Amino acid sequence: MQRIAQTLGALALAAGALFAGAQTAAAQETPTPSVLTPDVLANMEYQSEFTASGTAVLVNGIYSETAAGDSVVTIRLLEEPQATGMVDGQEAAAVLIAENGGGSGTFVHLALVVDQGGMPVNTSNAFLGDRVAVSAMEFRDDGTIVVGLV
Repeated sequence: MQRIAQTLGALALAAGALFAGAQTAAAQETPTPSVLTPDVLANMEYQSEFTASGTAVLVNGIYSETAAGDSVVTIRLLEEPQATGMVDGQEAAAVLIAENGGGSGTFVHLALVVDQGGMPVNTSNAFLGDRVAVSAMEFRDDGTIVVGLV
């Protein structure tokens, strides 16, 4: 009976060591969570040609300020399409920003957001057009962003 208890004890120790080793290996293989989540992208600062300061801090994907006269500048993050990839070895996201300066136009910009040391930074924007429909976006392996316009 004592021999069975020793054998079971040895098996339990071996199983515990294997389990601990598996946990360590799994922890080492777990990728770092992305900083560029949809919630972060909807609540951060973006460059803007329409605001007095040149930037807009979105809250839940929207920003507005009163401009000259009675006009209101409105900037919003379009939820789709969005793309993620790598640019110069850094994790990046491509999102669409729609800006209205109080007139009839809705100017769509592609905004590049890069993870810089754990902080999302809008590093550059590209004007796509007035009231354009974007059907798709994707990152290529070389960091190029391909945009499908309708």
